[in-house]
Amino acid sequence: MFSSSRSGLSALFQEAKQAQNHLHHELPYRDYDPIERVFDNPHSRGFGFKISVLGGANDDLIQSLSHLMGDLPAGDKWDYQVQLFGHNRVAHYLEGNQALLSQRGGICQKLANDDAIYAHYAAQHGFLHRQKNNRFDLRDYDAFFFVSTTEKDPQELLDARMTLETGLAQLGFDLLPVTPEMLLTDVSDILNFDKRQDRPKEKGYNPLEPLNLQALSPDTEALTHRGHIATRHTNDQGEEVRTRLVNLGLSRLPGDYRLYALPEAFSSLRNVSRNITCPHRVTLSFRNEPTGKQNADNDNKIKDLTKTVNSQMALLAPTAEDELKERKALQKGLLSKEFTIASMVLTVSLFTDKTHQKKDTQAAKESFSHAGLDIIPLKMNQPQALLSTLPFMMSEGLWGDCKKGRPSSHVKKL
Repeated sequence: MFSSSRSGLSALFQEAKQAQNHLHHELPYRDYDPIERVFDNPHSRGFGFKISVLGGANDDLIQSLSHLMGDLPAGDKWDYQVQLFGHNRVAHYLEGNQALLSQRGGICQKLANDDAIYAHYAAQHGFLHRQKNNRFDLRDYDAFFFVSTTEKDPQELLDARMTLETGLAQLGFDLLPVTPEMLLTDVSDILNFDKRQDRPKEKGYNPLEPLNLQALSPDTEALTHRGHIATRHTNDQGEEVRTRLVNLGLSRLPGDYRLYALPEAFSSLRNVSRNITCPHRVTLSFRNEPTGKQNADNDNKIKDLTKTVNSQMALLAPTAEDELKERKALQKGLLSKEFTIASMVLTVSLFTDKTHQKKDTQAAKESFSHAGLDIIPLKMNQPQALLSTLPFMMSEGLWGDCKKGRPSSHVKKL
């Protein structure tokens, strides 16, 4: 009996020592190479840039960007991710304006102080007005571009960075290489989002400790629900913060979509009631498909469709003729290198709370739909969608999961 009890306790101790399903165990970040400025993950390596947010874009810029993305390595070993983070952390701008307007003293200083107090309130709660269904707040945006690969040759990644860095700089983007502090801050802003934070705060970095252990608050909790993920953590001030993350994805692909139409999805100039009413993040993960493979697959499709259209089976497939025309146009474009094919996964993440979840979700759906993108909440798929918004996760095996749980879309890049 004594022997069996000891073995039972031993098994209990061994079980207690095993790594439990903590959230930071799901993060792939481990080390940073300061010489090559590359992040080393369990199965991949990657880098990132913080890029300036453009005030506008025209067709020439869009085509140049598309050609630049097409020049990046293709295949299932390379993953690219673009993030656009909208938030209300503008206190540092307001304080700068207040200091400038207060320099003359007297009534100017008093007016500047009063304006600053109101602006700080409006940044978080919106300006006061008589339209109860509308919200007008102060908002700022941060943009990031991440590249990761499972390619064993380290020089391949460095060459891709040189191509991207040179191309973006020539197009007028201001680039800032992502440091460990910036990566930790970016991940924390997703999993430990604090709506009460009024200015950007960069997380500290200890080079002697794995990155994934430094990204989150030690008491971070994430509870998965059907239509959202409820998170809880303690911030730097010792206050408990509760947030609901609602992830939405495309219900269908638009026929044609241009980069300059995206601001209309966040806040419409034509209809002020159409805007996103909470902090949000748009994440686009994509892979460049090999042109040769796409040509071969498309040729096979054309052969099958031609047989169908020219046979009695055409009666059972009324859309086959239209699809055949599209396939032939695609064949012509691929052969002339007019465009390339990419697979993409789009996720819109809303940072809201229990009280405003339904209203914020509906506002986002209406705003994006008005701008030409139909999005829906990803029911029963929230954890996968959340992980897909994190940098480098697709190269750690998540792309295959997204293809099964949330099929990726093939798009033409002009």
